[in-house]
Amino acid sequence: AREDMRYPNTVLLSMLRVIGEHRRCLLDKVGDFIFRRVGTTAFARLVLGSPFAENKTFYGHSVKLLAAGALHVSEECAFYATLSKEIRNV
Repeated sequence: AREDMRYPNTVLLSMLRVIGEHRRCLLDKVGDFIFRRVGTTAFARLVLGSPFAENKTFYGHSVKLLAAGALHVSEECAFYATLSKEIRNV
C-alpha cells in the first residue's frame, strides 16, 4: 500500500519518467490517473519542481491540488472562520 512505501511520491515521479521515455503517448493519461487517484499536495510540489511542470496536464492538476489543499487548511483556521462570518453579515 502507498502508506507502507518510504517515498511514494518519488516512486510515482520515477514511474512517470519511465513512461515518458518509453511510452510518451500514454504519459498524460497515466499522469491524469495518478493525480486523480493518489495525488497529494506533496506530490504536486514535487511535480512542479521537476521537468513535468512544463506538461499542461501535470501543471494543471498540481495547481488544483495545491489550491484545494490551501482552501482546506484555511477553512480549518479560526481567523478564516471569523472572517467568513463577518463577510456573511455585511
